[in-house]
Amino acid sequence: MPRGIALKHKDAKATAPLTRAMNDAAHGFYFAQYLHYFAKDGFADALASIPSMFVWDDHDIFDGFGSYPGYLQASPVFRGLFIAAQRFYLLFQHHTTLARARTADGYLGVDRGGHSAVRQMGPHNAALLIDTRTERSVDTLVSGGSWTLIEEALRTQLAPSTRHLFVCATVPMVYPRLHAESVISVAGIAANAVGHVAGKMPWFSYLKKSGAFKTIVNSLGEPELLDDLNDHWTSANHVAERNATLDMLGRIARERGNLRITLVSGDVHCGGAGHIFPSSVPADQWLTHPAHMTQIISSAIGNIPPPGIVIRALHAVAKPLAVSGESGDLLTEAMLAPFDVDASEPTHKLPSDQRALMGRRNWCSVEPRGAMAGTLTLELRVEVNKGHRDGLTHAYPVAVLPKLTDAEFAAGGGGGKMHTSADGMTQDAGASLRQTAIPIVGM
Repeated sequence: MPRGIALKHKDAKATAPLTRAMNDAAHGFYFAQYLHYFAKDGFADALASIPSMFVWDDHDIFDGFGSYPGYLQASPVFRGLFIAAQRFYLLFQHHTTLARARTADGYLGVDRGGHSAVRQMGPHNAALLIDTRTERSVDTLVSGGSWTLIEEALRTQLAPSTRHLFVCATVPMVYPRLHAESVISVAGIAANAVGHVAGKMPWFSYLKKSGAFKTIVNSLGEPELLDDLNDHWTSANHVAERNATLDMLGRIARERGNLRITLVSGDVHCGGAGHIFPSSVPADQWLTHPAHMTQIISSAIGNIPPPGIVIRALHAVAKPLAVSGESGDLLTEAMLAPFDVDASEPTHKLPSDQRALMGRRNWCSVEPRGAMAGTLTLELRVEVNKGHRDGLTHAYPVAVLPKLTDAEFAAGGGGGKMHTSADGMTQDAGASLRQTAIPIVGM
């Protein structure tokens, strides 16, 4: 930790200068980190052989960056560390520079404030990568000006043939809500059951994304884990921006008529799935509704997952909640329950109230297959043997059906009627929806 931030008094931290030596050390640190990790066996091979798109999060800078109080975020030392991290993030993860990121490479942001992007992946699929770090503050994830650029890009850059848009937001938009009494509940459950792990690590370190135990003071003199609580889209400071983002995405899907939007995230060290759905519309009509969005959570492929008691505590607060927006739609957010069996013992059924999240290393594959033409199957591939290098996984599929236009639906795409796909096969869309349905937690 730079000594300017380790000072005791807030005023001193806010004004401590970034010395030349500190600046050189920061640039050297990030450069060395990228050289070290990008050259590692396995990862280097993946980078060389797999087309990749990246978007950064706090650990590409340092833990919790953007969610600390304004006096720290604006301090010379914080800004200097951010500039160094941004330089090598753009170089190694995007093969660009700050000077050319927008003019030549199509990244979106106001006044160099953000590196979001819309990327086409073939004729039918596209991705929106949202940079929620560059402009982040305690109260804001992305500036209003940058959101305007993102919405404009979605209207102008998507190919007319696009049927699926993946919205890549590093932190889940749909996740068990952990505020106020919920935080206290989770903290209590975990504290009673876990105590101290391995005799040295406090249980609350496993709740870094729950925001529990906020009275502990961290090395910056701020409440421990408050930065992680504020990292959530559903934190009290950010939920209105989350809802406005969902409104905007719904508008884009409604205008296009046949675009299905899926939210893809990680960060929380477990796998899971949830969705936003129109609560006033029967499930067999979700095929035509622009606001129905599936949330996939795949995290992490390398980090150690939290203890089972933490996952059980998160399930305890995973309740359906109303979504407040301006679209006029009555929406609900809820976790899905894709994990019906234990990954290590597939014959062992998991309790019905413990199927939304799984605390094991995992990754997610996407394949164009399913009972209905245009369906994408997202499989959460969960490790069978915890921490083992054999790479064996158990697959938990989540089907994302295409969004039908009203005309497609009326012509036989729903209500149990038959329709003909591009390959000439006749299919029962109503049956497809029933076959791919995953139970909703708490309903």
